[in-house]
Amino acid sequence: MARKDYRLNLPLLMDIMAHNFVNVETVLYLNTHPDCQEVLDLHNRNAERYHRLIDEYQRNHGLLYSNYPDAGYPWNWIDEPWPWEINYRS
Repeated sequence: MARKDYRLNLPLLMDIMAHNFVNVETVLYLNTHPDCQEVLDLHNRNAERYHRLIDEYQRNHGLLYSNYPDAGYPWNWIDEPWPWEINYRS
C-alpha cells in the first residue's frame, strides 16, 4: 500500500523533539531534586509549550500520536511516513 505524501514541517517537528527532550530531562532531574522550584517551573512552561506544538502540528500536518486526545481515527497514523522514512536533514 502506497503511503500518502504528507507535508512535513521539519522545523516544527524538531521543535517538538527538543521540547520532548527537555520534558524527559526535567522529570529525571526532579526525581532526585523534587524541591527545585526553578526546574519545576521550567518543566511546567516547557510541557505547556510542548502540548501547544503538538496540537499545532496535528491540526496542520497529521497525527503524531495515536493515543492523543481528539485523534479522531487513531489508526490513520499508519498511513503517514514512519520516522525512518523522513529525511530530517532536508
